[in-house]
Amino acid sequence: MAQQAELQTETLSCSICLDLLKEPVTVPCGHSYCRTCISSFWDGEKEKNNYSCPQCRKKFTERPDLVKNIMLAELSFKMSILCLMWACNGRVTGLILTWSSLWDVEQVPQH
Repeated sequence: MAQQAELQTETLSCSICLDLLKEPVTVPCGHSYCRTCISSFWDGEKEKNNYSCPQCRKKFTERPDLVKNIMLAELSFKMSILCLMWACNGRVTGLILTWSSLWDVEQVPQH
């Protein structure tokens, strides 16, 4: 059950900064990153004029336009609220989150 929460946090994390996605954008290969993270990564590749995805290494002939991923932005925002709620409640040791509704939260009893 705790694995569900870990998996969802991992799924909503940027593979560059390893934090929850902030202003998530999706690149042409389908991977998503924080806008500032992928922009900084590609700024480092600007001199070579060789842009690629940091995750799958797919190369792009031109620097791709970044488009906000609205669904990931909403999910990441809701996850950050849930993580904050979890951190503020000392009696809860874990959260079980479901994809059907990110607001469905069960308290995991302490052992």
